[in-house]
This record gives sequence, C-alpha cells and structure tokens, in this order.
Amino acid sequence: MAEINRAHARRLFDLIEVEVDPKSIRLVPRQHKGNVLMCGYADFQIGLHQEIDGVRQVIPWTTLCGNAIKLMNDKIHFDPKSEKGKKQDPETGKFPYFPVWMPRTAEARAVFSEKISRLPEIRQLVERAISEVSVPTATAAASADNPF
Repeated sequence: MAEINRAHARRLFDLIEVEVDPKSIRLVPRQHKGNVLMCGYADFQIGLHQEIDGVRQVIPWTTLCGNAIKLMNDKIHFDPKSEKGKKQDPETGKFPYFPVWMPRTAEARAVFSEKISRLPEIRQLVERAISEVSVPTATAAASADNPF
C-alpha cells in the first residue's frame, strides 16, 4: 500500500504547479517546542499541467488559503490547516482542515511541502522568521539538539 501511495504522490508531483500570492504571505514567527519554527501563513494557487497540441500549459485549478509554513529540522513544511481566523463551516461548526480533494497521505503532503519549499517567496518568509525569532530561544533550541 505504501508503494502505491508513493507512486501516486510522485505522479501528483509531476501533475501540479504551485504558486504563492505574494500579497497573501503573513509573517508570524514563533518558536515551538523542539526544533519547530512557525514562520507564517500563505495562500497557494494550484494548477494542473496539461499538454495541448504538444505545448505544456498550466491550467488554474484551485486555491488553498491560510496554510501554515513551518521550519522543522531545517526543512520547510506546509500544514494545510487554515488559520484560526478563517470562517467556520456552518454545517459542522469546525474550522476547515484538509480540502475535500486533497489526498490525506503523508506522501501527498510531502509532495506539496517539496513544491512549496522551492518557491523563493516562501524561502524569504522562512529567512525573515528566523531573523525575527529571539536569539536566546533559537540558541536554546539549537543547544538542546546538540549536546556538544
């Protein structure tokens, strides 16, 4: 089953194009326990690659709003949970978590994290978050992971 999920995730990686709306990037630097740095939030536009008459095009498909961007052990991760300020679902009373269409496997989330970590705007967000986090907190987190 895991092999099937990896194969589907790899195919998903080849099919989608992820873009970020620069106006949607919100810096919210917070050091969490362990080696996790909350960097901020961003909205992503997802497009699908399609080949028409031998020309590869990106067809706009959907938008993911309010995604958390975190730095975990020196890797950028995307968390599709919406921000707390987003509207509640009137039927369930819950805040949106995963879009209905999004595969819920770890492999699929890894695909999105890999795509998103390549975006220069997201790299800048992470760099700004690192620079704004207090030095003692960042140093304490680094020293907790390295006993030497």
